[in-house]
Amino acid sequence: MENRSTMVSSVKSDERPNFLWLNTHDLSARHLGCYGDTYAKTPNLDKLAAQGVRYTNTFVSGPICSPSRTSISTAMHPTTVGTLHHRSFAIRPEFVHLLPHYLMKAGYISTQINTDLNTYIDSDEWSKYLNIEDLWKDRTDDKPFFAICSFSESHASTFKMNPEEVRLQRSNLLQDKELHDPDKAPIPSFVPNIPLARERMALFYDTITQVDYHVGDVLSKLEQHGLVDDTIVFFWADHGSGYPRAKTHVYDDGLQVPLIIRFPEKCQHLASDLPGTAVDDFVMLMDLGPSLLSLAGVTSPAHFQGQEFLGPQKCKPREYVCSARDRLDNCNEMIRTIRNKKYRYIRNFLPHRPYASFYPDGGFFKQIPPEGTPGRDFWETSCLPKEQEIHDPDGVFLMPIPESYSQYLIWQDSKPFEELYDIVNDPRGSR
Repeated sequence: MENRSTMVSSVKSDERPNFLWLNTHDLSARHLGCYGDTYAKTPNLDKLAAQGVRYTNTFVSGPICSPSRTSISTAMHPTTVGTLHHRSFAIRPEFVHLLPHYLMKAGYISTQINTDLNTYIDSDEWSKYLNIEDLWKDRTDDKPFFAICSFSESHASTFKMNPEEVRLQRSNLLQDKELHDPDKAPIPSFVPNIPLARERMALFYDTITQVDYHVGDVLSKLEQHGLVDDTIVFFWADHGSGYPRAKTHVYDDGLQVPLIIRFPEKCQHLASDLPGTAVDDFVMLMDLGPSLLSLAGVTSPAHFQGQEFLGPQKCKPREYVCSARDRLDNCNEMIRTIRNKKYRYIRNFLPHRPYASFYPDGGFFKQIPPEGTPGRDFWETSCLPKEQEIHDPDGVFLMPIPESYSQYLIWQDSKPFEELYDIVNDPRGSR
């Protein structure tokens, strides 16, 4: 299957760019300042977007980390390569290699920090595992690098942590002016707009600012090492944010992610548009691998399902994107979805199972933190039956559950066989 490509770069060694992937967990595109969120405090990512190209219709193949990241690394749908079941550590077909395999054959050094995959990693697929200080350590001048640096501050586990613990962590990096005011926190229509939800959302935005801080730190080190002029920088997230009805769900909040790419001046001819612009073409993150190979002058293998959206081998833009969700830990599920710029269609192959699935022993599993643990309260605000009222710990009435179809649906004992949403008028699929 690899014969389609010689895996030898057609670009001269001194002209090949370095590639730096900066990525984070659990972050929907809508939560960055450069994507229009005025509540977000993301100066470094906003600056990166001003210097690069921002993609506004970027989607992932699945709304959970390990299948999505494996799809990005293999340039294949998880449904094809057998990596859709979360934490299954799937055995890939022998001809399916991770992206660094092809870049290393073309003369690149590959390094990574904290890459969360759903499959094994061969010895010829990574050069080194390093920390931030050593991302490009020991490279020879004639060898370009491919480096991956992953951040975890924005992970959904934030919602399960004790708020005081989160505040302690953020105080080490963030100044008071960088913290987010809960009273101004934007709340999705499918989560009740109550003090509890606003507090949790503000904490989440604080973690996004922490990610932004780390992005700025790595970019500063890139400049200190004199590598800015030779490095194409990418920023993306593995799937949507960790609040209710986003991560693990096949709506835009779970599948639409940020993608920012900054090209140095010498590589501007390879960019899809001018610095500071936005591109609304559909891109899937599994397109990153083929696009990097195109930029490096390498032809992609025939089995790749991702397609080039950059470089000399650039393809026509996608007309639609497809994603899927299957088993998550002990929650069995089978959902497929397809989206164009007007509609999202969802097919639930197990409609007898609720969105909140079951333990194997029959116990009800709501995909929320266990009772009595931090974070459960936030989930309960979106999962209570719509006729039930919410009270604070002192029993004081706060508000009834709003009349929201999405809040109603997530709590039912079953779900519709099909769902269809008008993306133009209802982009978050909440009605």
